[in-house]
Amino acid sequence: MYGDRGRVLANFRFVASHGFHGVRILYDVNWPSGLAVHGTPGALAELAAAAQECGLRLKVTVLGGGATDPYKLAGEVASVA
Repeated sequence: MYGDRGRVLANFRFVASHGFHGVRILYDVNWPSGLAVHGTPGALAELAAAAQECGLRLKVTVLGGGATDPYKLAGEVASVA
């Protein structure tokens, strides 16, 4: 959803209106068959701002498996926090 702020806000508002207080996102997951998720600091910053605007906590699962460098990912996520 990176770059589609309206869609992100609509989804976050829906979640908030149904009593949820936070959302969990996957930052980097090495799923098979082209389903892998690779986050960027820009996308994470956009999601964090949208979550804050909707009164939600953003919970980030940084690494979901695979050969990605966990120290590099931690640095990317920490740069947004």
